Amino acid sequence: MKTESHILKYSHYILLGAFLMLNAFVSKAQSDDNVTNAKLKKILTSLTYQDKLDILNYAHQLRDVEPDDLILKIFDQLPATEKKYVIDYAKYRLEGPPTELIVPEVTTVEWDMKEHDFAKIIEGKTYVALFKVTNTGESPYQISNVRSSCDCTITNYPKSKINPGEEATLVVEFNSIGKLGMINQGIVVYDNTENKRSILYLKGEVVQK
Repeated sequence: MKTESHILKYSHYILLGAFLMLNAFVSKAQSDDNVTNAKLKKILTSLTYQDKLDILNYAHQLRDVEPDDLILKIFDQLPATEKKYVIDYAKYRLEGPPTELIVPEVTTVEWDMKEHDFAKIIEGKTYVALFKVTNTGESPYQISNVRSSCDCTITNYPKSKINPGEEATLVVEFNSIGKLGMINQGIVVYDNTENKRSILYLKGEVVQK
């Protein structure tokens, strides 16, 4: 993910706001406590990211600054493209992560076969292989994508979740034009099994008419 990278990128601007606010806080307290920017920066280099955010929150409470004002101040200084990331992240915090960030629970499946052998087929025609899969686990089975090692295949896979005990069919069309000879095409099914993928194969021999 793109959304995750945007969230991480936005976090750097929050951290920048933390430094700006902490610097202002240190300047105010400097006359009483003899605290300097150099001392604070040295401490910050040894702290975790979460520690720094906690300090930002602490400084905010001491100064009694509205967080809305601080966020808007930083927001106004960002270019238009970065402002969009901030708005997306705000929606993320309000509505929760988008669907693509929600990782489904792992399940187990059983394929009726993992290798389809066409035997001898005639060049120039299209052939179809059907792979049936059964969800043998306790969580819904989800296929997120299917990739083939050859552009001579077209796949049609179920887009909806397959509940435990249910089965579905993956349809693979093989175009034999220009594929004379032995074939051994791999098909990678990206899913929520333990290995995060299942690998199927098309085999056979393409002969001339």
